[in-house]
Amino acid sequence: MSCLGKSRAESDLANERANQQQPNLPLQEPNHYLNGQAGLKYNEIMAAIYWDLNVACYFPKVVQGKPEDIDWTMIQDLHAGASNFMERTFAQLRQQLVYEPQDRSGRIYLALDQLGWRIFTICAHAEAFRAAIENESDNDWHNLLSIIVTEQRSIEIFARTRDLEWRGPLLSKAGGDWPGLREALAPEINLATEHPHHVVQTESGGLRRPMFPWDDSAKPQVNIKGNFFAPGPNKVDRLVRKPAYGKCSLCGSGEICDCDPVFVASDFIELREYPGQGAGTRALANFSENMCLGEYNGELCNESKYPGDDIFSMQVACGGTEPGQIHRFSDCNVDPSRFGSWTRFSNHHCDQHNANATCFNAGDRSNIVFRSRKDIPIFEQVRIDYGPGYWSAPSRICQCGSDKCVSNRWRRT
Repeated sequence: MSCLGKSRAESDLANERANQQQPNLPLQEPNHYLNGQAGLKYNEIMAAIYWDLNVACYFPKVVQGKPEDIDWTMIQDLHAGASNFMERTFAQLRQQLVYEPQDRSGRIYLALDQLGWRIFTICAHAEAFRAAIENESDNDWHNLLSIIVTEQRSIEIFARTRDLEWRGPLLSKAGGDWPGLREALAPEINLATEHPHHVVQTESGGLRRPMFPWDDSAKPQVNIKGNFFAPGPNKVDRLVRKPAYGKCSLCGSGEICDCDPVFVASDFIELREYPGQGAGTRALANFSENMCLGEYNGELCNESKYPGDDIFSMQVACGGTEPGQIHRFSDCNVDPSRFGSWTRFSNHHCDQHNANATCFNAGDRSNIVFRSRKDIPIFEQVRIDYGPGYWSAPSRICQCGSDKCVSNRWRRT
């Protein structure tokens, strides 16, 4: 797809809102600091920043929904942490301190100079950022700041699509003579009317809405939670779970249970363009091996191959009566070309894919999920193996570059 500039792309984003995924227990809260190699430590701190921002965005929604169940002390602490930090920031700036390498106050000058008020204040809502600027060694802080500068666009879009109220700590200072502050508080397109996976970050730094098909008839691709099935004559919903499909993937029961899975990892996936690959999926957390990342959702159809879509459609497979047994339905496909989840955007790699499409049973439903086949560090692209059938079409040539590339094998034969 063509890349759109920032203002054009943001203004063209549609106003369709889809179901928001909510945090749940399977994804552990990251440690803010990790002993060991420096790179692992920086990954943990960056993952903690995204985690903290997600919590800061999530709790106000919970307050609106069930205020009687809220720990108000936690809510106050969340907002007080950012507000108090920004008050100290303004106090230190008033003293016009000169930056010195060992001066913790001087780090604020450096961070503001490189990030600007908007990104700096967004990051201030993360406890991990506040702790790092106060406590990390000079070498670690400078290295971490360089990563934040590189990822500042990702951090901004993450916060804005989740409706982070980041302006609060700055509003009382808007009347002062703070360089760049008024510009940072200027009105902006509200991205929170969209599901986060309705926004693709382009190679040029802009934004666009994912569309399909890739021609003049293109329509916005919409994120949904769960599959949908349109009943009709001779139609069968193959994903209604049966005991023969195997035990529940959550509770282990062989009977139909009440489990209702929530894939927390989905909150920490962003869509962005990759050179020569189009839109892809990128991790914003450190995913451990064998973690369920998200469902492959879409429209269920009783077809051997969904008419009009040979790009996204995936054949349904469910667990069999024996461990490891797979039963494939020749007459059922999941088509996410128009309605689906982030998983439809994952790119392919022949031997360096870090996730697999597997069977998943929970409650009264079975489905296809993406599960990590190894540890996936933050900022790594999430990729699967499309399988040889996808590449059997002569017009499709894999460009993963691997020595084991399926297209290379076919060209040699």
